[in-house]
Amino acid sequence: MPNLRSNDQASFQAAFQPALETFVSEQLRHLSVQTIDAKKLARSVADMATRKGKRMRPYLAIRTAMSCGVSEAQALPLGIALELFHDFALIHDDIIDRSAQRRGRPTIHTIFENEHQKKSWKGSAEHYGISSAILAGDLLYTWAERAFDEVRAPDEIRSKLERAWSLMKEEVILGQTMDVITSVLPRGISRKQLLDVQALKSGRYSIGRPILLGYLFGGVDIAERTVLDATEPLGIAFQIQDDIIGTFGDAKQTGKSIDSDLKEGKITMLVWEAQRRIESEEDRAIWERALGNPDATEAELNILRRIIQDTGALVYVRALSEQLVQRSIERAYELPKISNWFIELAESLEGRKT
Repeated sequence: MPNLRSNDQASFQAAFQPALETFVSEQLRHLSVQTIDAKKLARSVADMATRKGKRMRPYLAIRTAMSCGVSEAQALPLGIALELFHDFALIHDDIIDRSAQRRGRPTIHTIFENEHQKKSWKGSAEHYGISSAILAGDLLYTWAERAFDEVRAPDEIRSKLERAWSLMKEEVILGQTMDVITSVLPRGISRKQLLDVQALKSGRYSIGRPILLGYLFGGVDIAERTVLDATEPLGIAFQIQDDIIGTFGDAKQTGKSIDSDLKEGKITMLVWEAQRRIESEEDRAIWERALGNPDATEAELNILRRIIQDTGALVYVRALSEQLVQRSIERAYELPKISNWFIELAESLEGRKT
C-alpha cells in the first residue's frame, strides 16, 4: 500500500502523487488570469509537473522531517514545494540544453514551438517556444513559492527553513550559470572546478539541501556542514550517473534525449575525462568538430560515445561514482535518525538506469 513513511521509493511516489495533483489542480482552479492563453500555459505546466518522476527531493525532505517527528500533513507542502521548484529548473534546463524530450514527452518549449509552426503564426516559432517555456517555468516557480508558504512551523523553525530554502534556490541558479559558462570556455576548466559546479548544481540540491530542510523542519540541531559532508558525495554521484544515462542510456527508459548533452557540448565528467585522454589525431579532429555542434549527425555522436569508451573515461567515471556513493555510506553515521534508510537509498542508486 502506498506510504509516505516507506523506504521504498515507488511506494512513496504513489502516496505523494495524489497530494501533488491536488495542489496543482487547485492552482489551475484559482488561476488569477482566466483567458484561454493563460489557461493553456498553466495546463502545460500542470501536465509537466504531474508526469511520472523520481520525486527524489520530496522523498528526502519528507522522510527526514517525518523521521524527526513532523507529521505527514505538515511535511507534504515542503515536498510539493521542492518538486515544483525542481520542475521549474527542469523547464529552464531543457531550454539551455536544447532538449526535445522530458519524462517521455516533448519538452515545454518544443510543445509551443510545434504549435506555432502548425498554426503558421507570424515570427519565429523557436523564439515563441522558448519565450513560452521561460514563462511556464516562472509560473511553476510561483507555485513552488505558494506551496512553501503553506509550510507551517514555529517562528524560529520557519525562519531557518526560509533561509535554507532561499540558499538552495540561489545555489541551483548559480550552479547552472557556471555550467553554462564552462561549456563555452575555450581554455576548459579544471577537475576541481567541474566538481564544484556539480556540487552546486546537483550535489547539494539533489540530496543535501532536501535532507537539511527536513532536519530543520523537525527542529534537529545539526550543523549544515555535517549534513553536506555526508550527503554531497552521493549528490555528485547522482549527477555523474545522470550524465552517463544522458549519454549512454535508453531514451525510451529515461524519457529524455541521449544526444542533447553532446550536441550542447556540456562539460560532464565523462567529457572532461575523455578529452584529456584522446591520443589519436583523427579522434581529436572528430571530437572537436562534433562536440557542441547542434547539427552533429547520429554517426558523429556515436563516434563521440565510442571515444568516451575507448579512452577508458566511461569505466573511470563509473568507478568514481561508486567511490562517491561509498564515501556517503561511510559518513551516514553522522546523520541522526535517518542513517539506516539513507544507506539503503545510497545503495539503491548504484548502477541505476533512469
